[in-house]
Amino acid sequence: LHALVDGSRRAVRLRLEGRSTARGPAPAWISQAAEFEVVALREGSAIIVLEARDLTDAAAALGQLAMFEPIPPSATGLSLLRESVEEAMEGRGESDLLDDGVLEVVEGWQRVLSRGVTEAEFGNAAGTVTRITADRVENVARLRRQIPPPQRIRVAGWLDLIRYSDKMFTLKLESGPTLRGVAEGVGAERLAGLFGKKAVVSG
Repeated sequence: LHALVDGSRRAVRLRLEGRSTARGPAPAWISQAAEFEVVALREGSAIIVLEARDLTDAAAALGQLAMFEPIPPSATGLSLLRESVEEAMEGRGESDLLDDGVLEVVEGWQRVLSRGVTEAEFGNAAGTVTRITADRVENVARLRRQIPPPQRIRVAGWLDLIRYSDKMFTLKLESGPTLRGVAEGVGAERLAGLFGKKAVVSG
């Protein structure tokens, strides 16, 4: 359950902010948007039934409506986590649903699988199931080890999207791809003045 709590929070933050972790305390809305309840746990059963509120409902209540990625109205923190877990288990290192923080949580399933559990299934009401096994988690650990260390880089492109609340932006590169970033230490007015213009980002 701890893996699901922490994982839901990181998956939600990754989809809404573009990063699953950051320095300092996490915003309170992340915990609220990733909330879920245990609604069924029967003696002798290995099935835990969980229920989570739709992310759009949580976002509306918290005034956190701007999202960088389109999210289905029925999405929950748990459903976003399941999608990330599936991508990780399949070894899709280029997926936008993964970063080091999410991979760390998924790799943490090793602790569960080292205690006599041979397999876990993470499913939803629609019947989609993600299998979690020791060999698949080892693939996640291997994927995480392949992440290159942070390095300084400068890229140029057009500032395509800016979010005022937390200074998130997207940069459209000449070669086609779009990068996401957070403009730390840059005033909102200065950032807004670059909207639609060519800019050089160092980070």
